Amino acid sequence: SNPAMASELWKLLKEFPYWERHQIYGFWRDHGYKLAPEMRMQQALSIKHVQQFNRRISNTTKKMMGRFLVKVAFSNPMVVVDGILDQQLEYENQHDWVLNAFKYFHGLAFDCLIYCMLMKFSMEKTRLDGLHLAKWFRNGSKFCGNFYHSFPNTELT
Repeated sequence: SNPAMASELWKLLKEFPYWERHQIYGFWRDHGYKLAPEMRMQQALSIKHVQQFNRRISNTTKKMMGRFLVKVAFSNPMVVVDGILDQQLEYENQHDWVLNAFKYFHGLAFDCLIYCMLMKFSMEKTRLDGLHLAKWFRNGSKFCGNFYHSFPNTELT
């Protein structure tokens, strides 16, 4: 993880309008990991770390796990926020803990989170695993509301 590189990348990307940034994120998510084996390996490692975070997050470990997660998010924010958002759409009892962990995140990870939120809300009415619309939509709406309440300076797109 390289925080300086992530900060410089965010300084560059935030100058673009949101629709161009989202096109870049879409290419990154859909094609970026297929271009190089190193990227696929980094993606798999990040997914493993997100799963580890999702298993271990609790009220007593939220600070430690938040710092752990931000280290992973500096190197691969798209995979991290996508994995976290998937968990938040299924379980609403972790929203406060995850939002507390997000206070360590940087602007690029927040922007990737907004992109992932928009992609999740624009998907079909039922997901492949058979999750009912009302449950994931309700959990996602609560998470988004709590997110923007906790981080009001984040750009709404």
